[in-house]
Amino acid sequence: MTRTGKGEIDAYPTNWRWEKDTLWAEATVLLYNFDVDGSDLKKEHLDFLHDQVLFFLDDGPEARVGVVGQASLTGESGHNDELSAKRAKAVMNYLTTKKIAASKFQPKEPIALGDAPSGPVKEDNRDRSVTLNLKFSVTIEDLYVFSDDWTHRLDWDDIIGVDTADHSKSIDKINIEMTAWGAPRYWVLGGGKRVPVMPPEIPVRLRSRSPVRAWGYSTILMPKWVRIPMKDASAPYDPG
Repeated sequence: MTRTGKGEIDAYPTNWRWEKDTLWAEATVLLYNFDVDGSDLKKEHLDFLHDQVLFFLDDGPEARVGVVGQASLTGESGHNDELSAKRAKAVMNYLTTKKIAASKFQPKEPIALGDAPSGPVKEDNRDRSVTLNLKFSVTIEDLYVFSDDWTHRLDWDDIIGVDTADHSKSIDKINIEMTAWGAPRYWVLGGGKRVPVMPPEIPVRLRSRSPVRAWGYSTILMPKWVRIPMKDASAPYDPG
């Protein structure tokens, strides 16, 4: 989990898949630090929703979000149920004011877990929380692998499918680590070819059609590992 303000976002979705130039993913966002017995969204919550959630829901008609509220691990159960519903509804109302269509909420109404021990949040210091379960797609415009002295653009025509085989047995595969931090432990260089190093890790720059992700490292909602077979990854490319 990657912390951003008074909230957290799952850096690596549990489910994701590639389709040509589109990444389909699921991720979980957690807002916490609500006031005791309170359901009002704080500025830190609003900033987090604006910066980390809205643009994924705006990415396309397929984007979906489910909202789950949780109140407290202590106290009267009926009161906790009501309070958790108010917190979840407050988040849903905010997203609605930002033009998020009702069709993107699945289920259509927020879920209230109250003090349910089976809820997504169990730590005592995060029991006053709202969880958002996101399903979304990211349309990729350009993808680059790069090191200190070279940059190579991955042409979609060179990508022949997602590799699930043992990468160590093939030197014509490039294993890409898509990460928000981008510091590699190994470079894949040598003899004009990108020779795999075990474990093979190279950072990726991503340019999406979404202006929010216009240029830079992949967003924190990208998967950690993406294996892409390449026909030829030997020629350096500098996008300028």
